[in-house]
Amino acid sequence: MQKERLSLPEEFSLLLLVQNSGYFRGRIFQPVEFFTAASCMMELFYRGKLKEIEQSVTVIDSTRTGLSFLDAVMDTIERANKPRNLFKWFIYFSNKRLRTRQRIADHLVRRNILRSVETHIFQVFPVTRLMEVKPTVREEIVRNMREKMLDFAPLDEQTLGLFFLIKQSGRVKQYFSKNELTSIKHTLYRLQHEEAHVLSFRLAKMVNKAYKIIASPRWESYGV
Repeated sequence: MQKERLSLPEEFSLLLLVQNSGYFRGRIFQPVEFFTAASCMMELFYRGKLKEIEQSVTVIDSTRTGLSFLDAVMDTIERANKPRNLFKWFIYFSNKRLRTRQRIADHLVRRNILRSVETHIFQVFPVTRLMEVKPTVREEIVRNMREKMLDFAPLDEQTLGLFFLIKQSGRVKQYFSKNELTSIKHTLYRLQHEEAHVLSFRLAKMVNKAYKIIASPRWESYGV
């Protein structure tokens, strides 16, 4: 029996986790919270829960997913007092404080994929580190992503979305060589014209556009 694949937010979070420190990390000034919230939005689109209708993101299936990090995002969109397009929702969630990173981490701990370790900085300040219980889970995610992005196996939308997030969060060189990235660049150029991948390219484009705004010193004044 084939085991169920982790969701996009779970896979992405595991690839952002720095093994030797037990903390999530992206490039400087690149908030992990923004990218984890973006991964939740993308997952909801892939599951058919969200859809863009007349340039407004709409919940078309409000059935609970059972995953708190996804349901929190879906509930926020459903209760919104004004319509927002995809780009503005990505901006909105970057400052919403939904604690998506923590929700995902807690879920991975409950699944016994991660474990919480209480420690202290300078033997004074208490902190919680997240350590891998099953390193083979991360290894399988990486192997799957590499196989599909390098054309060794059929590509699915979740893997394409994962690659885009890893690239935009500054971790792609950890998993692919320079020559491999050159090959993938040609593959992406071909894929962007295929109908099956239109959604992933649109989502990635809006994530990138939104990040450019929040990375700006004036991003908090952007009206959403």
